[in-house]
Amino acid sequence: MTTNDHTRDHHAENSPRRGNRLPIVEGYFVDVRLREFRRAALETGLECIPFESPEGNRLLNAWLHADPTGLLGELKRAGLLSEG
Repeated sequence: MTTNDHTRDHHAENSPRRGNRLPIVEGYFVDVRLREFRRAALETGLECIPFESPEGNRLLNAWLHADPTGLLGELKRAGLLSEG
């Protein structure tokens, strides 16, 4: 991994969403609109984990502990959480 790769990965995982970038939790892209964690690999194809599944709940909790403001902001933007 080059320095630029490391910096980009670190930035993507540890910063709020910018532009059209999806948040990343434990290597999964988070699609709040579809309520799924997604990861693609050439060897295994597309893996989708629904928020409502046990693994999805675990990943949501990991995201909440790592970046509570980011999670709440994404849920509000997707219309899944009211402002009040």
